[in-house]
Amino acid sequence: MRLTAKQARILKSFYENPSATNGDIAKLHHVTVEAVVFHLKAIRRKFCMPNTSGHVLANVAILHGLI
Repeated sequence: MRLTAKQARILKSFYENPSATNGDIAKLHHVTVEAVVFHLKAIRRKFCMPNTSGHVLANVAILHGLI
């Protein structure tokens, strides 16, 4: 399983900012909240983890060496 560069950047931001919301991550990357939600949805599909927060996804990515 591979992450795109954008997906990896978003997850890294969630990992580095434990209390960040989707809106905070969107502002940090100068994108819309919808863009963050889009990337998280794609990541959830890749990880087979529906309804999982960006923070949990980031921790899973760290554990598997993806970011």
